[in-house]
Amino acid sequence: MSNLWTSPTIEGLLLALRDGAGCEVSDRSYYPNEKVGAAAWITITPDGTEWIEGGGVFPGPADVQNSYRNELGGQVSIASCLQSIKQEFDGQETSFLTACDNLGALNKVGSLRAKTKPALKSFDLITALSDTWNDIPVCSRPSR
Repeated sequence: MSNLWTSPTIEGLLLALRDGAGCEVSDRSYYPNEKVGAAAWITITPDGTEWIEGGGVFPGPADVQNSYRNELGGQVSIASCLQSIKQEFDGQETSFLTACDNLGALNKVGSLRAKTKPALKSFDLITALSDTWNDIPVCSRPSR
């Protein structure tokens, strides 16, 4: 969340999210020689006119950096954004399309923390993703 931008208005986006028509996409970059990565994400209306987006270099020690971890970071960022505007859902459960190009990371969206094993690679981000998604009134539709 070090970099965050929005369209001039987001009222239509909030309505789309409440109505189950919003879309969230993340992507990552990973540079193995430098052992550093970044993630970018966007929450957008179906017609692309309103959006919230963010991204930046992903923190953490060089020895744990990889493309999977950075993709998880993008999904955690999306969930954090949605958590920050969850009051706009008026307590109603909604759904929206969530997409990224790493199926392993995408499968962690909406997962249950109780089923997450501490020995998993990037356990810290998987549990953050699980806790954050489960704190918002959403039924995610991951794109596979």
